[in-house]
Amino acid sequence: MDVEKLFAAYGQALVDGDVETTVANYGFPCMVLTDEFAGTLSEPDQLREALRQAGGYYAQFGLVGVRLKILGVDEVSDRITRVRL
Repeated sequence: MDVEKLFAAYGQALVDGDVETTVANYGFPCMVLTDEFAGTLSEPDQLREALRQAGGYYAQFGLVGVRLKILGVDEVSDRITRVRL
C-alpha cells in the first residue's frame, strides 16, 4: 500500500468536497478516531453525512489544501494498516 499516495488523494478529495471518492477509501464497518470522536460507522451513508457536514465547515474557513505528515505506519495485518498522522 502506498500510504502517501492514498492520503494525498484523500486530502484532495476533502478539498474538492468529493464525498464519494473519500467514502470509497473506507471499508465498512470502520472505526473513526479523532480528538473529538471515537466510534464505529457501520454504513457508508453515516460517513457521507459526516463528510458533508465537515465539507461545510471546511468551505466556511476557505480550505484550499491538505498537507499531512506521516508519523508512523504499522501493518497490523494484510488488510489493516494503522497510520499515525
